[in-house]
Amino acid sequence: MTHRVLDLDLDFFVFPTAHFRSGRLRLPEPQYSCSRPEEVERFLEQQCGLSKSRKIPGRLCVDHDEAFDTWKEWIAKGEIEAPFDVDHVDAHADLGLGDSSWVYLLTEILALPVEERGQPKRGSGGLNFGSYLAFALANRWIRSLNYVYGPDTPLLDGFPSDIHTIFFRDEDWKNNPIELPHYSEAQMNAILMCQKQDPLDREPPIPNCYVAGTEFQRSGFTHMILARSPGYTPSTADSLIPIIQQYFYSI
Repeated sequence: MTHRVLDLDLDFFVFPTAHFRSGRLRLPEPQYSCSRPEEVERFLEQQCGLSKSRKIPGRLCVDHDEAFDTWKEWIAKGEIEAPFDVDHVDAHADLGLGDSSWVYLLTEILALPVEERGQPKRGSGGLNFGSYLAFALANRWIRSLNYVYGPDTPLLDGFPSDIHTIFFRDEDWKNNPIELPHYSEAQMNAILMCQKQDPLDREPPIPNCYVAGTEFQRSGFTHMILARSPGYTPSTADSLIPIIQQYFYSI
């Protein structure tokens, strides 16, 4: 069976988008506002094909990096079969922009056999709520990745720009699939000095696309993640959580 995960962050429904924060201190009000409950319901039902009468299995997380642990658990229990498709509905790409996690990922993690990549170091420079998707990709859990971005996501030539181009074939994040490159430590040091290097090898290609939230249209989700992301949402956003929980049951 083909599984498809709706990987939803509550900050997708928060305006404007906050960037490069740490910790769980809530966003100040009234500088930040949220979508109305009826808007959230309309998005989930009309654009995601969800139904309150046909709930799908899911998990409510505090920080979004808990999705990595949840997927690992679900795979081990046979709840979901990898690789699966992911629609990442979020105000951020969560592929590691903003810290050095990509350096660790492309050198140390990709040097390991696939079956040994599931316990990376955590925190800044490792797996965290801003990089967990890249580590899931490195574990080869994801078959395809669609980034459904919000209205405040930074764009370049019409494409989200909060992504490391080095993750993509020929570093072309607009047209090419993700192909995580593996570099030695010496090669990475050269890259950090702006010296281009040919990777030792590359991970299998992963189709990737970008869709504005206003244009997104999908159905057939089998599983769901909801991240509260307290550091990127005001406390008023919490009122949307029970609205969204009407569409999934916890496993």
